[in-house]
Amino acid sequence: MEEHRTGKYSDKELMERYHMSKQTFYDTLEKFKEAAELLDFMDESKAPKNHYRKLLPEHEEKIKELVKTDRDELKQKQQQFENKMENSGKKIRKQKLEKLKNEMKHSLKGCRKIANEFNRQICGKEKNISIGKTIVHKKMTEMGMYIREEDKRFGGHLMRPPEPFMEFSMDFTEKVIAGGDRAYIFNLLDKFDNEKIILDVHKEQDADAVICSLKKFRKSIDKKGVIITSDNGKEFKNHDVLDYCSKHKIFLDFVNKGKPWENAFIERDIRTLHEECLNLIWINNVSEIQPLLDEFKQKANCRPNMSFGYMSPLEKLEDFFNRKKREKIEREIGYPKFVGV
Repeated sequence: MEEHRTGKYSDKELMERYHMSKQTFYDTLEKFKEAAELLDFMDESKAPKNHYRKLLPEHEEKIKELVKTDRDELKQKQQQFENKMENSGKKIRKQKLEKLKNEMKHSLKGCRKIANEFNRQICGKEKNISIGKTIVHKKMTEMGMYIREEDKRFGGHLMRPPEPFMEFSMDFTEKVIAGGDRAYIFNLLDKFDNEKIILDVHKEQDADAVICSLKKFRKSIDKKGVIITSDNGKEFKNHDVLDYCSKHKIFLDFVNKGKPWENAFIERDIRTLHEECLNLIWINNVSEIQPLLDEFKQKANCRPNMSFGYMSPLEKLEDFFNRKKREKIEREIGYPKFVGV
């Protein structure tokens, strides 16, 4: 950090000297940008902060309560789904219904989410208590709860833009509604903080639908020269959409064919949209979907995200502007002197 702050070495030289990847290097700079003393560079211990190094019985009961509440909420949603289906007079095969109910289980909170929820609720009462996913996993195993194995993927980490409102991702997904009809949902998010900017339902998946949603996007983000990543679907890669984007300073970045992981942020977000919203509801008509999407969008933008240290997208956005404000003040009064690093 001392060498970087002197300005004598380029970023590339420092990465090669300390054998650091580009992602690790910039993550380190971001993590310790305000560090001044040697102790500032030491990571805080992740061990439980209570001096007994163990949870009390009431804390264990709280964990079990959070797990049970989450499971009970799922059962309630499954029952509501069946009731709405029965009331609509349109039934689906028993095998398909069971398959849908199994897919709904993907919305259950995992160990990390339960641990974070516990810490958020307990923090205001007992600041010396905090837990991690290992303790939750142990308690859920004792309760006989099924724990999904987490997908382990290896490879390069996708870089996020350094600022909000620069790079976005967009894609469509579909929802089969009563009678076999399909509704098409357009999703557009900011890569910086996964904030959902546009979440629209359309009756068709075509250029007109894309342009309709992009018009809303331009009103929401009054900025030119933005980049939007998408796949090579004909709804995106056509003359009308390209012409509209060209006129309004929107640059389309198409991923390589057959490589959807290059647009992983939106792909993962759509999976969450299905698991935590679309799969849990019975829909009779397309007109019922937009209010549900608006509600989900609001909740998703305010929900803690593990990728951002359990800040929500809106909290991460606020944190960015607060840092910019602090940096501006520091430039006006002069940077503090860093010592011992």
